[in-house]
Amino acid sequence: MAFLVWLSLVAGFVFLRASPRERVIVAAARACLGDRYDANRYAGGPPPRGRGACTDVIYWGYRPVLDLQRAVNQDVAQNPRTYGGRADQDLDYRWCPKLIVWFRRHAVSLPTEVNWSTLFTFRPADVVFFDGGDGVASHVGVVSDRWSLAGVPLLIHNPGPLAVEENALRSNRLVGHFRLAAIAQDTKTGESSR
Repeated sequence: MAFLVWLSLVAGFVFLRASPRERVIVAAARACLGDRYDANRYAGGPPPRGRGACTDVIYWGYRPVLDLQRAVNQDVAQNPRTYGGRADQDLDYRWCPKLIVWFRRHAVSLPTEVNWSTLFTFRPADVVFFDGGDGVASHVGVVSDRWSLAGVPLLIHNPGPLAVEENALRSNRLVGHFRLAAIAQDTKTGESSR
Protein backbone atom coordinates (compact mmCIF):
# COMPACT_ATOMS: atom_id res chain seq x y z
CA MET A 1 0.00 0.00 0.00
CA ALA A 2 2.78 2.44 0.91
CA PHE A 3 4.39 1.72 -2.47
CA LEU A 4 1.16 2.67 -4.28
CA VAL A 5 0.94 5.96 -2.39
CA TRP A 6 4.59 6.69 -3.21
CA LEU A 7 4.07 5.76 -6.86
CA SER A 8 0.99 8.00 -7.16
CA LEU A 9 2.87 10.93 -5.60
CA VAL A 10 5.80 10.49 -7.99
CA ALA A 11 3.43 10.16 -10.95
CA GLY A 12 1.55 13.27 -9.83
CA PHE A 13 4.78 15.25 -9.55
CA VAL A 14 5.93 14.23 -13.02
CA PHE A 15 2.61 14.75 -14.76
CA LEU A 16 1.47 17.87 -12.94
CA ARG A 17 4.61 19.99 -13.07
CA ALA A 18 3.01 23.18 -14.32
CA SER A 19 4.31 25.60 -16.95
CA PRO A 20 4.44 29.30 -16.02
CA ARG A 21 1.19 29.96 -17.93
CA GLU A 22 -0.52 27.01 -16.22
CA ARG A 23 0.62 28.29 -12.81
CA VAL A 24 -0.85 31.75 -13.54
CA ILE A 25 -4.22 30.25 -14.53
CA VAL A 26 -4.37 27.90 -11.54
CA ALA A 27 -3.41 30.69 -9.13
CA ALA A 28 -6.13 32.95 -10.57
CA ALA A 29 -8.70 30.13 -10.32
CA ARG A 30 -7.54 29.41 -6.76
CA ALA A 31 -8.26 33.05 -5.90
CA CYS A 32 -11.96 32.14 -6.32
CA LEU A 33 -11.84 29.63 -3.44
CA GLY A 34 -14.51 30.50 -0.91
CA ASP A 35 -16.60 32.51 -3.39
CA ARG A 36 -20.31 32.09 -2.64
CA TYR A 37 -22.31 30.37 -5.39
CA ASP A 38 -24.30 32.90 -7.42
CA ALA A 39 -25.62 32.06 -10.90
CA ASN A 40 -27.71 35.24 -11.22
CA ARG A 41 -27.46 37.37 -14.36
CA TYR A 42 -25.42 40.55 -14.00
CA ALA A 43 -25.38 43.46 -16.44
CA GLY A 44 -21.93 43.57 -18.02
CA GLY A 45 -21.17 39.93 -17.28
CA PRO A 46 -19.38 38.69 -14.18
CA PRO A 47 -20.85 38.96 -10.70
CA PRO A 48 -18.97 40.97 -8.08
CA ARG A 49 -15.80 39.33 -6.75
CA GLY A 50 -16.57 36.94 -3.92
CA ARG A 51 -19.60 35.56 -5.77
CA GLY A 52 -19.94 33.35 -8.83
CA ALA A 53 -20.95 30.10 -10.44
CA CYS A 54 -18.77 27.27 -11.73
CA THR A 55 -18.18 29.13 -15.01
CA ASP A 56 -16.88 32.15 -13.13
CA VAL A 57 -13.98 30.06 -11.80
CA ILE A 58 -13.04 29.50 -15.46
CA TYR A 59 -13.56 33.18 -16.32
CA TRP A 60 -11.39 34.49 -13.47
CA GLY A 61 -8.84 31.69 -13.84
CA TYR A 62 -8.27 32.42 -17.51
CA ARG A 63 -8.62 36.21 -17.16
CA PRO A 64 -4.82 36.83 -16.92
CA VAL A 65 -4.29 35.18 -20.33
CA LEU A 66 -7.66 35.50 -22.10
CA ASP A 67 -10.78 37.65 -21.93
CA LEU A 68 -13.14 34.68 -22.10
CA GLN A 69 -16.27 36.83 -22.13
CA ARG A 70 -15.06 38.75 -25.18
CA ALA A 71 -13.81 35.60 -26.93
CA VAL A 72 -17.10 33.73 -26.45
CA ASN A 73 -19.19 36.76 -27.41
CA GLN A 74 -17.20 37.28 -30.62
CA ASP A 75 -17.52 33.63 -31.60
CA VAL A 76 -21.25 33.54 -30.83
CA ALA A 77 -21.77 36.68 -32.96
CA GLN A 78 -19.78 35.22 -35.87
CA ASN A 79 -21.28 31.73 -35.63
CA PRO A 80 -24.80 32.03 -34.17
CA ARG A 81 -26.06 28.74 -35.63
CA THR A 82 -23.21 26.83 -34.02
CA TYR A 83 -24.27 28.00 -30.57
CA GLY A 84 -28.05 28.01 -31.03
CA GLY A 85 -30.51 30.08 -29.08
CA ARG A 86 -30.45 33.81 -28.63
CA ALA A 87 -27.12 35.52 -27.95
CA ASP A 88 -26.68 37.18 -24.55
CA GLN A 89 -23.35 38.95 -24.09
CA ASP A 90 -23.77 39.08 -20.33
CA LEU A 91 -24.51 35.39 -19.96
CA ASP A 92 -23.24 33.23 -22.85
CA TYR A 93 -19.76 32.71 -21.36
CA ARG A 94 -21.39 31.90 -17.99
CA TRP A 95 -23.53 29.07 -19.37
CA CYS A 96 -21.93 25.62 -19.64
CA PRO A 97 -23.78 24.49 -22.82
CA LYS A 98 -22.41 27.50 -24.74
CA LEU A 99 -19.01 27.55 -23.03
CA ILE A 100 -18.30 23.94 -23.99
CA VAL A 101 -19.07 24.80 -27.64
CA TRP A 102 -16.41 27.54 -27.49
CA PHE A 103 -13.85 25.15 -25.98
CA ARG A 104 -14.64 22.50 -28.61
CA ARG A 105 -13.98 25.09 -31.32
CA HIS A 106 -10.88 26.79 -29.84
CA ALA A 107 -9.05 24.31 -27.63
CA VAL A 108 -7.41 20.91 -27.87
CA SER A 109 -9.88 18.16 -26.98
CA LEU A 110 -8.47 15.52 -24.64
CA PRO A 111 -9.68 12.19 -23.17
CA THR A 112 -12.69 12.34 -20.88
CA GLU A 113 -12.11 9.00 -19.19
CA VAL A 114 -10.48 9.28 -15.77
CA ASN A 115 -8.43 6.14 -15.15
CA TRP A 116 -4.81 5.13 -14.62
CA SER A 117 -4.08 5.08 -18.35
CA THR A 118 -5.40 8.62 -18.92
CA LEU A 119 -4.35 10.47 -15.76
CA PHE A 120 -1.24 11.81 -17.48
CA THR A 121 -3.49 13.74 -19.91
CA PHE A 122 -4.90 15.91 -17.11
CA ARG A 123 -2.65 18.94 -16.64
CA PRO A 124 -2.95 22.05 -14.47
CA ALA A 125 -5.27 24.67 -16.05
CA ASP A 126 -7.13 22.10 -18.17
CA VAL A 127 -10.87 22.74 -18.25
CA VAL A 128 -13.26 19.83 -17.64
CA PHE A 129 -17.03 19.76 -18.16
CA PHE A 130 -19.36 17.39 -16.33
CA ASP A 131 -22.57 15.71 -17.45
CA GLY A 132 -25.68 16.79 -15.59
CA GLY A 133 -27.28 13.39 -16.16
CA ASP A 134 -28.70 14.15 -19.58
CA GLY A 135 -25.47 14.22 -21.61
CA VAL A 136 -25.36 18.03 -21.57
CA ALA A 137 -22.56 19.97 -19.90
CA SER A 138 -23.90 21.35 -16.64
CA HIS A 139 -20.77 21.94 -14.54
CA VAL A 140 -17.18 22.97 -15.19
CA GLY A 141 -13.91 23.23 -13.30
CA VAL A 142 -10.17 23.85 -13.66
CA VAL A 143 -7.66 21.06 -13.06
CA SER A 144 -5.35 21.99 -10.19
CA ASP A 145 -1.60 21.60 -9.85
CA ARG A 146 -2.24 19.59 -6.67
CA TRP A 147 -3.38 15.99 -6.46
CA SER A 148 -5.01 13.55 -4.08
CA LEU A 149 -3.10 10.84 -2.23
CA ALA A 150 -4.46 8.43 -4.83
CA GLY A 151 -2.64 10.40 -7.55
CA VAL A 152 -5.72 12.02 -9.07
CA PRO A 153 -5.48 15.75 -9.86
CA LEU A 154 -7.67 17.99 -7.72
CA LEU A 155 -10.33 20.22 -9.25
CA ILE A 156 -10.96 23.91 -8.58
CA HIS A 157 -14.68 24.53 -9.05
CA ASN A 158 -17.80 26.02 -7.54
CA PRO A 159 -20.40 23.30 -6.96
CA GLY A 160 -22.14 25.47 -4.35
CA PRO A 161 -22.39 26.74 -1.76
CA LEU A 162 -18.71 27.78 -2.08
CA ALA A 163 -15.87 27.42 -4.59
CA VAL A 164 -13.51 24.65 -3.46
CA GLU A 165 -10.39 22.72 -4.46
CA GLU A 166 -11.10 19.04 -3.98
CA ASN A 167 -10.80 15.53 -5.30
CA ALA A 168 -13.80 15.72 -7.66
CA LEU A 169 -12.44 14.74 -11.08
CA ARG A 170 -14.30 11.44 -10.80
CA SER A 171 -17.44 12.93 -9.23
CA ASN A 172 -19.51 12.67 -12.40
CA ARG A 173 -19.10 11.67 -16.05
CA LEU A 174 -16.93 14.08 -18.02
CA VAL A 175 -18.34 15.36 -21.32
CA GLY A 176 -15.37 17.57 -22.14
CA HIS A 177 -11.67 17.91 -21.30
CA PHE A 178 -9.82 20.79 -22.97
CA ARG A 179 -6.52 22.64 -23.09
CA LEU A 180 -6.02 25.93 -24.86
CA ALA A 181 -3.71 25.60 -27.86
CA ALA A 182 -1.10 28.00 -26.42
CA ILE A 183 -0.89 25.91 -23.25
CA ALA A 184 -0.75 22.68 -25.25
CA GLN A 185 2.17 24.20 -27.20
CA ASP A 186 3.94 25.10 -23.92
CA THR A 187 3.84 21.46 -22.84
CA LYS A 188 5.12 20.22 -26.24
CA THR A 189 8.06 22.63 -26.27
CA GLY A 190 9.13 21.70 -22.75
CA GLU A 191 8.14 24.94 -21.03
CA SER A 192 6.34 22.81 -18.46
CA SER A 193 9.67 21.68 -17.03
CA ARG A 194 10.88 25.19 -16.25
